[in-house]
Amino acid sequence: MKMLVVVCLMLTTLLPVACHAGFFADDPKTEQVTNPVEMTIVIPYSKEVNALKISNIEFDNLRWGRPTKQEKITTNEKTADSFKVERRTDNGTAGSGKVYRVSYQSDKSKDAMILKFKAISFSTYQQGLIMPFSVPDFSEQELLEYISHQPLYLSLEFDSQYNTESIYANFMRLAEKVRFRQGEKDPVTGKAYKDKFALSTKYGKVNFSFEAYPYRNGSKAVIHMAVPGTFTSGNTVDFGEIIKEIRGQLEGIVNS
Repeated sequence: MKMLVVVCLMLTTLLPVACHAGFFADDPKTEQVTNPVEMTIVIPYSKEVNALKISNIEFDNLRWGRPTKQEKITTNEKTADSFKVERRTDNGTAGSGKVYRVSYQSDKSKDAMILKFKAISFSTYQQGLIMPFSVPDFSEQELLEYISHQPLYLSLEFDSQYNTESIYANFMRLAEKVRFRQGEKDPVTGKAYKDKFALSTKYGKVNFSFEAYPYRNGSKAVIHMAVPGTFTSGNTVDFGEIIKEIRGQLEGIVNS
């Protein structure tokens, strides 16, 4: 420990940085976002929709890269009206990053919950011993795209005059089959299914699992999926429009 202190004192006479427990870190530089863009997420009221993760600001964190250079986007420090989104590059210990403070508010209409998001400030930092990572690029638009891609969970039911074997054959013929990875479970039900399928829509591709069972004189298909958001117009994510597109395609497959 004495050696560390000595090394820090020696190096700080040579380098214009601060030494903290063996790391060199610059002071965070906070700036206000000028003319921030406001984005909107519209979530329809429906028993078919589970959007608690979005409405509670429990966003999916992203990680990629290799052990010596890990890339991350995480959400933290949520308050009643704001939260932080951090884009970070590190080696498992020291790193550099850019952190946005994002404001949000929730409103209600007759048919939907309306969430509004806006970046209000950001800061950058660098940590590391001698050659710190560069601060990763993370623009305001990339921030909004990260927020826009957060998924909701959807369960749909369709009645069909056809038997369960015919419905399964329709999905094999008209949808893309995707095999579950070993140990993977459906994100909506938590169940392990033999197969899952993918559906291409004008708003992107969605994966889903389904069950079919006899119902009255035909069958009932129950379909589960995590639906990632995407901008449907301007800076708005309207899940009502996305779900309408998905529903129309699935209903066509079930009753083909």
